[in-house]
Parts: sequence; structure tokens; C-alpha cells
Amino acid sequence: MKTYKIQYSKGHLVDVETNKRILLKRGGEFTLLGDDDQFEEVDKLNVPLKSKNAIEKYQSLTNKYEYIEKICSAGSRLVYRVGIKKKTSEDKNNYFLFDAILEEDLYLKSNDGKNPSLCDCLCYSKECLEGDLQMIEPVYGNSLNNLYSNLVAFYFPLQRSGACNAFDTFYIANDEDLNLENLKNKSHLSLRKMRSQIIEKYK
Repeated sequence: MKTYKIQYSKGHLVDVETNKRILLKRGGEFTLLGDDDQFEEVDKLNVPLKSKNAIEKYQSLTNKYEYIEKICSAGSRLVYRVGIKKKTSEDKNNYFLFDAILEEDLYLKSNDGKNPSLCDCLCYSKECLEGDLQMIEPVYGNSLNNLYSNLVAFYFPLQRSGACNAFDTFYIANDEDLNLENLKNKSHLSLRKMRSQIIEKYK
């Protein structure tokens, strides 16, 4: 039985005597002792923000941009894939499928009517649909790109980049089976395709 005096710093357990990280065996079980005031009830870096209702969202965007187009309503469910190259002993798969729930309406924005980009939109992931990963708590984002980055940082630190192109990464969850194979076969509508449809509409 090993005993360490540790400090929790930047998400790492650090041995106070050697100032080195304590590397825990993945999937291991440990007894953690500390004074009552040394434990937090919530993770202050992963908390939901207050969302805007449909009117507030629309008004906030029309004040900033010349052209806006709503492509998804609040409550819509999207799906996205995360692939990893650096597997750990915990990882049984290289690819994972997650949901993304929109807490606000999702809009495209443009000031010239061309090359629209995605607006920020509060959202969260609460379920791994495929890949055998148990989500211990939801992950929140203030945009789809931010959600992807936060989820990678939370569940796959140092295993892949947290960057993505939301147009090519996120798909509308339809009535077909939600699985990685259908996503690969383009069975779900991508945000990229929705963007192309909007561009054609304004030509």
C-alpha cells in the first residue's frame, strides 16, 4: 500500500515531496482522504450558462449581423464523431459517437450574404451513443466547436486535437439508426450540406 501527500493542481495529482505527477492506473480504485473543505461540490469549469429564448436570440443576432438564417431550433439533437489515435488501457474503441443537444436556436450569420458561418449556440453532450464510454456528467459548450473541444479535453486529454470544423463534424440526428456506420455512409444530414442549401437559396 502506497501513501502520498498530494496537491491537486491544474487537473493533476502532484506528489508534494517530489513535485512529480502521480500517475494512476486507468480504471483503478483508490481511497482518497482529505479535510471536508478540500472537496468541491461542482466543477466550476463545466457548468451550464443561461440560454436565450427564441426572441432574445434573434434580437441579439440581428443587432450584429446583416444576414442570419435559423437552421436548427432549440432542443434539436445533433450527433458527432470523435476519433482517437492514442488509445489507453481504458479505451476499447478508436471511434466514439456523441449527441449534442441545442439549448438555443442555431443560426448561420453573414454580413455580405456570402460564406455564412455558424453563430455561437449554447449546447451540451450527455450521452455516448457508440464506443463504450460511460459519460460521468454532461459536457457544456457555448458553440458547437467549443463543445467538441471541451468534450475532448474532458474525456480524451492528450489523445487528439480538440479542434474541428463544425460544418463537417456535426450531423442532424434523424429517425434512422444512430451509429457510426450510418454517419460514415452520409445517412444523416451534415451542417455543411445545410449551409450549401442556404447559399443556393440566396443566389
